[in-house]
Amino acid sequence: YVAPEMLLDQSYNELVDIFAAGCTYYYALTCEKVFAGANRDEILSRTVRCRPKFPSKWFRHVSTTIVWLIKCCITKVPDSRPSARVGLQAILGWGKICRSDQNEEPSSAFELRSPDRHVEAPTPNQSSANAKP
Repeated sequence: YVAPEMLLDQSYNELVDIFAAGCTYYYALTCEKVFAGANRDEILSRTVRCRPKFPSKWFRHVSTTIVWLIKCCITKVPDSRPSARVGLQAILGWGKICRSDQNEEPSSAFELRSPDRHVEAPTPNQSSANAKP
């Protein structure tokens, strides 16, 4: 899976791997491709638009934390994606992704809370330190 910023020839960093992991996790849970299409051009176009669907028939058995994590991973805005550490800790149950309103589109307003640490995702206004051309 390739992240939208790569298809648009924009700068990118390690968060493209988070996007790919979210797409892979989506497929693992549903046996459906998140940006399916009839041909290569349609698939790439849907990836660039980045509007994944989460039908209840595929996700009713999945915890809301995991669904929210996948949504955050495959968001179009790279700096709104969680770090690998936040994602792994959420998957393993070491923390909990918290939001005031989980019905909104993913944004940087998610965080990992556990008894001994607090990790907050970067805001879209923060630049990525390791951006590549």
